[in-house]
Parts: sequence; C-alpha cells; structure tokens
Amino acid sequence: MTIYEFMQRARELKVKRHEESAAPILRAVTWKLFSVSIQASRHHYCNPRGDFHPSNYTHVELGFPSKEVEAWMEFAEDQADPCDTVYGYVPITLVEMVLDKKGGISWPLSILIDSIQNCRYYCELYTRRLKTKWNHQNIKLTFMRKLRKLRKLLS
Repeated sequence: MTIYEFMQRARELKVKRHEESAAPILRAVTWKLFSVSIQASRHHYCNPRGDFHPSNYTHVELGFPSKEVEAWMEFAEDQADPCDTVYGYVPITLVEMVLDKKGGISWPLSILIDSIQNCRYYCELYTRRLKTKWNHQNIKLTFMRKLRKLRKLLS
C-alpha cells in the first residue's frame, strides 16, 4: 500500500466516523510492526500546505515513530528525542523507501492498532472515573504478543 492510498483510506475512515479534520488520524503500521503518524493538511508541515487530495502532496509531516529512523533525522524537530517528535516536510519518496524496507504499510494492522488505541483511551477514561489502577505495560505486552501471532498467520 502506498502512502497516498493509506492517506486516502484514512480520510475516508474519518468521514465515516464523522470527524471534522481532513488529516488522517491513523498511525501507519508496517508488516514488521514499525509505526509512524503520517499527516498532511493545512495544519501540518507538508508541501503543498492545504487540504488537498493525498496525491497532490510531495512532502508530509511525520510524527512519533516507534523507532529511530536515521534517514529522517535531518527533518526532526527535536533530534535529541527522535521517537517523541515531529518531522516536517519529509519527501514522500523518502518515507516510502523507509516504510518499504520495514515491510510496507499494512492497512489491517493500522486499523487493528487504531482500535486498540481507542479501546485503551476509553479504558483509561473509565478507570480514572473509578479511581482504580490499570497496568498499561501488561496490556501493551499482551497486544504485542497478539500482533506477532497475527503477523505470523498473515505471512
């Protein structure tokens, strides 16, 4: 799946969810379980800057990759913390090259991770209301194990 296809499907999903912003909310997840936020709209560091069809963009904003990517470091807003920063005006060709090396974008895994994150958000909200503790690490480990099993089944 190309970045353009991913961005278009993410926007279509937002419309189905009745969300206002044109920018995708999903994290792109590769078959090797690398993830990154890919954004392009009038609110992001992209070229051209505006709300256009995804195929019009030559540069996008990336955010919060799951692992450091040396090829993107020159675009990092905070090079001291590469997994907790945004990367502005990154050429799409460079993004696709890196994501292809990491197995390519997986739409099913991207949707699965999005569902897990939404579930986690509502669980956190619920537990705050009940004033109970919720062990994020154990749940994250459980989900990662399930993702690895799913990856083996799909490959």
